[in-house]
Amino acid sequence: MSTKEVAVKENKLAVPDYAKKYAGEGASDINSDMIGRTFIKLVQKTSREFDEGKAAVGEWIDSVTGNNYGTEVVVTVVKIQRLWRKFNSSNKLEAESLDGITWDNGKKLGSFVTKDGETREESWACMFMDFFVLVKGGSKFPSIISLSSTGFKAAKDLTTQIVSFTLGDGEPIFLRNYTFYSKEEQNQKGKFAVAKTKLNSGFNSEQELELADKVRKMCENVTAKVDVQEPVVETNAAHQDEEEELELD
Repeated sequence: MSTKEVAVKENKLAVPDYAKKYAGEGASDINSDMIGRTFIKLVQKTSREFDEGKAAVGEWIDSVTGNNYGTEVVVTVVKIQRLWRKFNSSNKLEAESLDGITWDNGKKLGSFVTKDGETREESWACMFMDFFVLVKGGSKFPSIISLSSTGFKAAKDLTTQIVSFTLGDGEPIFLRNYTFYSKEEQNQKGKFAVAKTKLNSGFNSEQELELADKVRKMCENVTAKVDVQEPVVETNAAHQDEEEELELD
């Protein structure tokens, strides 16, 4: 049995009663930067996992464990973060920004010309919405679903729903769970998968809320680290009119 298989098996064990009086001892020694973070990504035809036969287009897969969730995955959102990432021609991370104004190398966000001759603003083209999530019935550590391009509609729909509950009804962000799924679309360049979300009925249990609260606190000062850009699907869709609708305070 591999180390990974042993870890999965052990994580499913219930804490014995005699150990409960020591609950949480040692947790303060560990900060969030010491914990590995995984991405759950939507597979496209240009994805490595598709080339390797590990997943089909439209399936959601864990970037580290390789766990394939199929065409939908149920999650609890514990944190939402908007940030900007700039990649070079080799798809390597070149700069990041937390405010959409200045890159971390000191340069201002500007514009660039695509290979098709189209001028695009970095404030829109380089924007990402990162959702820190707990997978229903999965690990007690967060994964990240990062949406850009074809995923902005899903990001807008999900954040709108969450805001209506958190600001409108005073709910914690992690009271409910949502399903990320995919839908096939097509343009002149071929077929591709688009991220979609939907609200599930009911609330998370008290135990799930306690875990989500702990994970949210753990993620408070954390940003998702991305060194290599995932394949980008060119849709030629005019999304810029949605930019202001994605504003988060």
